[in-house]
Amino acid sequence: MQWAEQSGCDFDIDISEIYHNITPRQLAQLWLGSYFFFESGETGKKLGNMFENPETSPIHSVLSEKYLTRSKAGWLSAGGLHVTNDAGIIYGGEKTYIISVMTTAPEDFSIVENLIEAIDEVFVGNVIE
Repeated sequence: MQWAEQSGCDFDIDISEIYHNITPRQLAQLWLGSYFFFESGETGKKLGNMFENPETSPIHSVLSEKYLTRSKAGWLSAGGLHVTNDAGIIYGGEKTYIISVMTTAPEDFSIVENLIEAIDEVFVGNVIE
């Protein structure tokens, strides 16, 4: 909870629940907190490096050849829950972006990959100075 508060995220976590309801904005705020931690010292740098080559991440699969990315996907299709999400950090040249993509698609990474491609075209790949 302290980390969430430091990240500017205002939600209560019920520790009796396995999965928590958060918004895309709250997830992005958590990643913003992670960004500052990753940049804060040796421990942060080591932990940040662990997110650079995730086994499953649409952000990584779509953008890692163009940019350094740090990301973590999540998905679930059970118990009436159907989601495919991905969030992380894109080090896009001279600018760094935090993104959070949350869908109600049941384990459908192609939908998230299409969204990531569109985000890259609009925000990352076409920055006008």
